Amino acid sequence: MESERKFLVILSGKAGQGKILNSDLSNQISQSFEKAGLSSNYDILITQHEGHINEAAKLFAGEYGDKGVVYIAGGDGSLNEVAQAIHGSGCALGVIPAGTANDFAKTIFGKKKISVKDIVEAMPHPEFKLLDLMRLSFPPGVCLYSQYADEEVLTEVYPEPNGEDGKVTAYALNVTSFGLDTLILRRAYELMKSNPKIGGNAYYVSVVNNLGSRKVFPARYELELSNGESVSGQKDYVTLALCNGGFYGNGFNPAPMADPYDGILNLCDAVWMGRMRFLPLILRYLKGKHLNSRYISITDVLSGSFVSANDEEILGNYDGLIFRAPSFSFEVIPRTLPFARLKI
Repeated sequence: MESERKFLVILSGKAGQGKILNSDLSNQISQSFEKAGLSSNYDILITQHEGHINEAAKLFAGEYGDKGVVYIAGGDGSLNEVAQAIHGSGCALGVIPAGTANDFAKTIFGKKKISVKDIVEAMPHPEFKLLDLMRLSFPPGVCLYSQYADEEVLTEVYPEPNGEDGKVTAYALNVTSFGLDTLILRRAYELMKSNPKIGGNAYYVSVVNNLGSRKVFPARYELELSNGESVSGQKDYVTLALCNGGFYGNGFNPAPMADPYDGILNLCDAVWMGRMRFLPLILRYLKGKHLNSRYISITDVLSGSFVSANDEEILGNYDGLIFRAPSFSFEVIPRTLPFARLKI
């Protein structure tokens, strides 16, 4: 029953360069729940420090379990923090697109702009469906790059192993990728730190900054395909994206067919296409019109691993969190996270 359900609404103070703090969103949410007769069923939290999202979501999920819903007003990074915190508790995840890019929300709501008013009014009465997650495993010593520990630079963080196998385990909700797209992402973060007003345009400026790049990223791979076949080999990637959701990088659309409820991941990879074809193919990649290119491959996969095939570590990211490691493995966890779908 709705009267038994509890809601935690987390407003990420960092999302969208802090724009949420200057909005009327908190008051709108309060009015929506009070209008629904659920004035005692919700709390609103504005984050105060790095890690606050994880702390609050984990505490709430531990108390309310499958009677709880955590709505996060933020981007993919904030969504990822909540997913990591509540997975396995039965607590549901919901999204209010309020970040810089909101790419996973584009898969859920589509690219059409939905008014905040419509989203807020639907929040007290969600429907529920189980989302897939991507489980990632990194060797000890993997380096993560925090956006928020320092206002001026990305900060290196070395997490302790947390898996039974002695490795570092994490979950991705949207996209895990490596190669040129992560170089572009890293530069975009640097631009946003030096000029916060640039916002989501930093991604496109970073693409222009990297137009001269001819860098490839050789890696050995082992993959279990969705048809049960196993394949292995080595490839010189320009970029590779493992997609649960269809969008990343502020609207780039590597997997237009992506469905985060279908139990598979769509692997999209690109090889070097020559300088003259580079920009036109990026523009097609942005619009999801690249699937017929002979330089692009799309494969449906369930699990696999990648190992750097040169003396450089793999530079990648999951849901926008940049990592550096000699290797990593992945697997899809089908229909594992309750998602609060809004009836819009």
